[in-house]
Amino acid sequence: MNYYFFGAKKIPGILRDYTWLTGRMNLPPYWSLGYQQCRWTYYPESEVLNLARTFREKQIPCDVIYLDIHYMDEYKIFTWNKDVSLIQSR
Repeated sequence: MNYYFFGAKKIPGILRDYTWLTGRMNLPPYWSLGYQQCRWTYYPESEVLNLARTFREKQIPCDVIYLDIHYMDEYKIFTWNKDVSLIQSR
């Protein structure tokens, strides 16, 4: 078993020493810290564009718009449904 002792007198020093030992996390991408909009579905494509336009017109910052699950082929991850008529009926 290994023991580590940190000799700093204040918390910032202890955290600095600890993260030197364990590694420091990269900062998340700037866009991921902003507002992100998601809903069950946005169909058709013009609805997504209209939503983005409305956010801008009302000066509401929106960094991400998720398309959620209706674009998927049978709701399988990493797939895209090429049959538009199935998306329309949902």
